[in-house]
Amino acid sequence: MPQETADRMDLDGGPGEQGRRGRGRPRGCGDCRDRLLEAASSVFIELGYERATLQDIVDRAGVSKGALYHYFDSKDRLFLELMRERLKATCAAGQALVAAAEPTKSREALLRELLQAMWANMQQPGMLELTRLMMTELPKFPEVGRAVFDEIVAPARETTRQIWDREGPATCGRHALIDTIVALLPSMMLGVTLTQHAFRDIDPAGTGTAQAGTVVVDLLLRGALASVEAVESGTMPRPKTSRQT
Repeated sequence: MPQETADRMDLDGGPGEQGRRGRGRPRGCGDCRDRLLEAASSVFIELGYERATLQDIVDRAGVSKGALYHYFDSKDRLFLELMRERLKATCAAGQALVAAAEPTKSREALLRELLQAMWANMQQPGMLELTRLMMTELPKFPEVGRAVFDEIVAPARETTRQIWDREGPATCGRHALIDTIVALLPSMMLGVTLTQHAFRDIDPAGTGTAQAGTVVVDLLLRGALASVEAVESGTMPRPKTSRQT
């Protein structure tokens, strides 16, 4: 039996979805979901998404496949839930900032807080390894990549966009530039994080995480605000929209 088919089968031999119907919570496994996610993170990082199997994950977690299927109906869903669990902290932080912000709070102050939250989340244990996994594996599996983008990336961008729009609607050129800024800010910050991690024991000019975060947030924020101001003042060409390119 092909492994992918096996990964979608229940322990009693039926298709995963059919075998799960009517089942209650697995007995004696109150923390099964958390254990499965931790095991999946380790296995995916070690073997890659394509090589990893659900059997590898249940063996690492010390649970049955029946317990796994109670929470996740496929390897795709397990991977997506892992991404959501690990990345939702940044999304939630941004949404909370927007929801709790006083009407008089400036766009710049909110953006700074959001970027600081992004940086802090990228420094969490396991985040860099998970990010590398996303970079190498998601392009191979467009359906999973699309789900991650729709459920995690797009909402995070919308939250950032809401902060940019606090001080009035954007003109056409400004709108296109802000869309680009919103899309690029996390990637630029991630690039710094990855480089710091790769050369942390080699680079004589390396800085501590806290100091690097302060500098990176300031550079990104000031650069983004300056770009928007330049477009509005006419000293920088208005970027083309996707329909114009």
